[in-house]
Formats: sequence, C-alpha cells, structure tokens
Amino acid sequence: LATSRTDQEQVNIARFRLAYAYFLQEKYLEAGVMAGYVAHKYHADAPEVAVESAYIALAAFDRMFYDADPDHREFEMQQVMDVARFIAETWPDSDRAIDARMAVARIFRQTNEPAQAAEWYAQVPSISKQYADAQLSAGQSYWNAYLTQAALPDEERPPADELSAWKLKAEEHL
Repeated sequence: LATSRTDQEQVNIARFRLAYAYFLQEKYLEAGVMAGYVAHKYHADAPEVAVESAYIALAAFDRMFYDADPDHREFEMQQVMDVARFIAETWPDSDRAIDARMAVARIFRQTNEPAQAAEWYAQVPSISKQYADAQLSAGQSYWNAYLTQAALPDEERPPADELSAWKLKAEEHL
C-alpha cells in the first residue's frame, strides 16, 4: 500500500497498470474511470503516464460505446468525446491526439453524422502520417452530409448556405 512517503510517480504507474488490467478484463468502465483520473489529475506532473492513461480511457470508453445498445449510447458517447477533447487539447500534436480525433470521427461517421465526422477528421494536423487519409475522409464526410441533406424535403433541409459550405469543404478536402 502507498504511504505519504511513496513516490507519487510509482503510484500513478500502478494506477495506469490497474486501468490496463481492467481493460484487459473487459471492465471498461473501471478502466476508463481509473485511467481518466490519472490523466486529468497528473497531466502536468507526469505527462508521459498521463497521456497513456488518457489513451486507455479513450479505448475503454470507445469499447463501451460499441458494446452498448445503439439506441442508448449517449453516456458512452459523452465519455469518448470528453476524453478525446482532453487529449486533443492537452497534447494537440501527439499521436494519441490524432488517434483520438480519428476515433471520434469514425463514431460520428458510423452513426450517420457525417458533418460532425468531417469536422473531427479535418482537425488532424498536416504533420501527421494519417493526414492524407483524414483529409480524404473529411471530404467524403462533407460530401455525404451535402448529398443526404440536399435530398431532404424543403421543410427539413438545412439552409442553402450551410449546404453550400459543406459542398465547398468537400471540394477543399478532396
């Protein structure tokens, strides 16, 4: 057990390993909560452990999302979004931030929210190895948003300027 004299970094590494063990046991909520705690509380003091903990939290909540009933995934989606935003804001150019953006974009794409997917794909920085794929996916998602919304009846269709913006963004990314 840890005491007041125990090195805090060692305690955080133990917490990270516990979160990973929970993940391997498919206890995704426990993994996400434990890893999220380490990531949020110690991101300034132990950034290496914190970023990896945040990534475990993202993976755990992502698995929870895909395991959940498709009609009742609001909680899981909110957890994925919160962790992804935290990673992207705290370590914006890291590989983990890029993976977080791509994970959220895929969720939006699979839940038929192409405009939101495109926004997340478009956030992948140009220095990333995944930049070209992200740009292509952003363009396809904007185009999908344009086509599906333009086909709606007039009373359900978004304003023409919004449709035009999606079309223009699709052209820019493709």
